[in-house]
Amino acid sequence: MDDLPPFTPTPEPDVAAKHERVVSKFSTHTTRPLEYRRKQLQQLYWGIKDAEGLLNQALQLDLGKSAFESYISEVGWCLNDTLFMLENLEKWMKDESAEDQSLTNKLMKPMIRKDPLGAVLIIGTWNFPINLTIGPLIGAIAAGCTAVIKPSEVSTNCSRVMQHIIEQSLDPEAYQCVQGGIPETTAALKLKWDKIFYTGNANVAKIIAKAAAEHLTPVTLELGGRNPAIVTKNADTRLAARRLLWAKLFNAGQLCISHNYTMVDKEVLPAFLAHLGQALQDFQPQGAKDNADYSRMVSQKQWSRVKSMLDNTKGKIIYGGATDESALFIEPTVIQVDSMDDALLTDESFGPLIPILPVIDLDEAIRTANTIHATPLALYTFGSKAENAKVLSQTRSGGASMNDSLFHASLPTMAFGGVGDSGTGAYRGKSSFDCFTHRRSITTTPGWMESLLSVRYPPYTDKKLKQMKGMGDLPVTFDRQGRVKGGMVWWVLGLGGKGWGSAGTRWAVLSEDDMMTTNASRPGSVPSKLDNNVLKSDIVVGIVAGEEVRKAEHDLCFFEALKLYPTAVFWSFFFSLGIIMTAFDPQLLGNLYATPAFQKDFGYLYNGSYIVSAPWQTGLSMGNPIGQVVGAFVATYPMDLWGRKRTFGACVVLTASFIFIQFFARSLPVLLVGELLGGLVLGTYATIAPTYASEVCPVALRGVLTSYINLCFVIGQLIANGICKGTSTLETHWAYSAPFASQWFWCLVILIGFPFAPESPWWLCRQNRLQNAENSLRRLASEKVDVKPILDMIIETDRLEQEMEAGTTYMDCFKKINRRRSEIAIGVYSIQVVSGIYLVGYATYFFTLAGLATDKAFDLSIGFLALGFVGTIFSWVLLVRFGRRIIYNVGLAILVALLLLIGILDCVPNYANRPKVIWAQSALMLVWNFSYDFSVGPVCFVILCEVSATKLRSKTVAVATAVQAFLGIIMTIAIPQVYRGWF
Repeated sequence: MDDLPPFTPTPEPDVAAKHERVVSKFSTHTTRPLEYRRKQLQQLYWGIKDAEGLLNQALQLDLGKSAFESYISEVGWCLNDTLFMLENLEKWMKDESAEDQSLTNKLMKPMIRKDPLGAVLIIGTWNFPINLTIGPLIGAIAAGCTAVIKPSEVSTNCSRVMQHIIEQSLDPEAYQCVQGGIPETTAALKLKWDKIFYTGNANVAKIIAKAAAEHLTPVTLELGGRNPAIVTKNADTRLAARRLLWAKLFNAGQLCISHNYTMVDKEVLPAFLAHLGQALQDFQPQGAKDNADYSRMVSQKQWSRVKSMLDNTKGKIIYGGATDESALFIEPTVIQVDSMDDALLTDESFGPLIPILPVIDLDEAIRTANTIHATPLALYTFGSKAENAKVLSQTRSGGASMNDSLFHASLPTMAFGGVGDSGTGAYRGKSSFDCFTHRRSITTTPGWMESLLSVRYPPYTDKKLKQMKGMGDLPVTFDRQGRVKGGMVWWVLGLGGKGWGSAGTRWAVLSEDDMMTTNASRPGSVPSKLDNNVLKSDIVVGIVAGEEVRKAEHDLCFFEALKLYPTAVFWSFFFSLGIIMTAFDPQLLGNLYATPAFQKDFGYLYNGSYIVSAPWQTGLSMGNPIGQVVGAFVATYPMDLWGRKRTFGACVVLTASFIFIQFFARSLPVLLVGELLGGLVLGTYATIAPTYASEVCPVALRGVLTSYINLCFVIGQLIANGICKGTSTLETHWAYSAPFASQWFWCLVILIGFPFAPESPWWLCRQNRLQNAENSLRRLASEKVDVKPILDMIIETDRLEQEMEAGTTYMDCFKKINRRRSEIAIGVYSIQVVSGIYLVGYATYFFTLAGLATDKAFDLSIGFLALGFVGTIFSWVLLVRFGRRIIYNVGLAILVALLLLIGILDCVPNYANRPKVIWAQSALMLVWNFSYDFSVGPVCFVILCEVSATKLRSKTVAVATAVQAFLGIIMTIAIPQVYRGWF
């Protein structure tokens, strides 16, 4: 320290000269480039590092700080802050695309450029002189600003070292130091700056703000406050005592973020005081005065001020109270006060005084905190999670630490700042960069937009005004009563509802069982034992064990359920990926029959062109449905034994293996083997997906997520058509090998996500793995959902089904009330086949036989399936308006009428030479597909999953799937023969 110049105030003319110097430097724009900023920060880092010994010595002389406190709160902080800036500076400097811009405005390339503010003045303070002066300087350098720092005249030794670091390390044209007190600060404030950054007390802040206002200079003010600490009756009093005491011992309480007083619930006051006394003994076993870790008051003035507060309090000293003016020592002192009007509470002590105010309850503590100082710099609470949340919701502060003290402000990369009269603005980490940066909005308007923008030019007309309104006005989404409204998009997404509430209700109704209501499912009528007469009168989807749980699930609207069960929705979608593969394979085969390369390699020459014979088409196409019949039955056994998740994973591995056979097949027999084996596994997905979706989702989501399975069928078919469209023109085996290989993509996606999937809680309960079931429910729901009542409902439902002797074998599907359930499930699922669904798989082949070129046939078939996609989405709107039964029956009637028309057109005389008739049939097939996918297609999956008993759900789905697949075999035999005979 002796080698450094003594502390000497800067002459007023030199203050102006330093200001002019940094302003001139900024005007050269040389501080803007990234490399300049990096170099200055690097040099500052080494300047601080090399002066670490001097800084420790200065902090000891000025404040009596230990080397430990000096490093963690001053030197180390600044070093790490500099490194953090260097690590992220390039990223922060980059231009940003402007957010929330309309499509039209995006054409102007709106962006945000980060420009430095200019020449800034940084006025530091004395309690953390290095951190609170160099810290803002680091942000100014990173932002590309030039700066003059004015360290505190109170901590003179630290000010001398900082001046040395700046003069030795930084560009002297850009960074200067002004020393002194009020006269020098006043001289600096008379000058025009681009930003003033001040840390200190509120009285001086008012002077600075007034001076800055003369030049309209923006300011950041880091001030203090009468910060409260609250210890509730549910707090860990030992933990609270130790953490709060440490905060008051740190720098001898000379912190702007230190708690000024502590409010303790009277119920735990004795315990808290006892722990506080023990903590004092633990932290300072030899007492505070002889403790080298304990700091001193910074000056005689500061000592006298704190001593005066201690003398004037009306409170009772519990611990401490010793003072020594010659050593600027004040012992950590615990004082119990009885009124919030005590001077220890109304004034900021900024010292090691620890006032304790007993309170009756948390409400009194909150009222007191808001009365003493409504906007303190910091706030600390020790209590339960709910109590801490209550304090945060009913108070304001610059920052807060729950169950700790100072911690929020000890994170060097977290924004720090006050609110109200405790400060304005924030810094630390990226916030330091932002503090000295101007976010400059920039657009670039292309010349070709002139015709669009010419509407803004005079002369103004009503037509131009109308055009401007159309271009720029945002839609009004609410009426005069505040109810949400919208246009066609809202009507579709909101299922015809006029507001959020009605839309949510309609989504909920969509998901509920409109055709299966029983006395047992009505409010107030949940029986303690099953009434078999009631059970036989209607179909029961499931019996809820508790009225509260049942009512909560049924009252839950779609949007609420979506927020509460986002994970369940995701995993339902994930398990439905298997359905995409199930739909992909048969659709792929139907397309390959129209692919020239496939016809050549697997067919024979007939009348100058290659075709695959109808028997082989039948054999190949039967591989999938035959496999599905067997797979659907077989799948339930591993599902019941190993669970839904492991069965799904094993099936995906098998699918990936069998794809190898299809991929390398070069003869019809080998390909047939691949289709048969592949179909065995694909059939399991049709059982697993709806079972899993119905077991992991609440009632409000079940309808949409089960009908989503139909959408997956459409997606699989659409993807198959799209891939074949892209490969059909190839002349090699890749025309069909590549589509087969593409199936591995879905296997890969599923196997990556499979390990993270939760198991069905229903299956886990049946295995008596209740803890695992609870864990699975927690994974499927958000934290806001109490899963224990849901778990109880599952357990009770399973018990009630056992009371009615509901077994879990296939024979049980046809006993008692379950027979009716199975009849409905089989009926609605089988009608999919007999209503013409197998026409879809041969759509491309149909169009080629109708006379279209292969590429046109693929295009039309893709459009065919795209209509199906739209139809499935549209079904969600129709379901809420008409219910399952009505939309299913009406849709089926439409399908029958369309098939009848298609058949009648086939009887038109001279059919083969009348292309318009063939086109009419093709158009009717498009209409048929759209009608199918808004009625029979999706609704059958909803009914299938809702009609079965929970214990028999997988087997009921399997039986229905097997019967449907068996009918599919018949259709597979018939369709190629019909098409060949037709044309």
